[in-house]
Amino acid sequence: MFVNVLRLEIDRFFKQRLFWLELLFVTFLFVFIALLLYAARSAFPGLVNAFGWPLGLFVSLNSITATSLGGLLLVALAGWITTQEYSWHTMQLWLSHGIPRLWLLCTKVLVLFMAAILMGLVILLVGGGLSLLLSLSIHGSVNIAQVKFVELLLSVVRAVYSVFPYIALTFMLGIITRSPWITICGSLLFAGLLEGLLARGLSLLGGIWGQVALYLPASLTTAMVDQNVSLLNVPLNVTHDVTLSAGQAAIGIALYTLIFCGIAGWCLQRQNLHS
Repeated sequence: MFVNVLRLEIDRFFKQRLFWLELLFVTFLFVFIALLLYAARSAFPGLVNAFGWPLGLFVSLNSITATSLGGLLLVALAGWITTQEYSWHTMQLWLSHGIPRLWLLCTKVLVLFMAAILMGLVILLVGGGLSLLLSLSIHGSVNIAQVKFVELLLSVVRAVYSVFPYIALTFMLGIITRSPWITICGSLLFAGLLEGLLARGLSLLGGIWGQVALYLPASLTTAMVDQNVSLLNVPLNVTHDVTLSAGQAAIGIALYTLIFCGIAGWCLQRQNLHS
């Protein structure tokens, strides 16, 4: 029964235009940037090298994180889709067929996570492909052996996984407020501004508060995606103040995601969906 509901939810979600429009927007933006870099290759050789092969892979992977283009688009998507369920009366329709609310919540969160994985793969393929073409057009050849492709796939997983708490937070706000604008603006404001200010303030306080800052989602994301340097066979200098291991970051991200989803589930169980 749950699998059937999940399959129907996947089919319904990916028939909506917004997700595909976001993918098209990302693709066109990457192509536009690549064309600009190619046109300015003589004036800005350092910038071209930073976006060329293989360093362009890092640009693509960093575009997936919560405070970058891909992550912000996913947050906006999660907020819009979640809140529209109420105005479209989709929730009520599912419940009228005897679907438990917990199942409904799980399927919707899983579909949002699937959308994040797909967007991450598309960003990597488009960004990495354009990086490869840019270097080929300028230098005539590239060294494919510089990239560890198994590590590259793991890097995508790490980058997408780091966005899960923000998707869960947006989903929770959508369930609580039922307002697309409050949900989207609130999530984007937290991810893009408030969390950074909070982390900076806690770090300035020092002591135990400085340690608390290390466990904010943004710090956990940094600790997670810093592991992506291992995808290249060339040395890179990546330094941050984050002292957490990838395992600790993974656990912290999972806890945030579960807490936000748990709060959303608690609220959904008590909501009057006929009001």
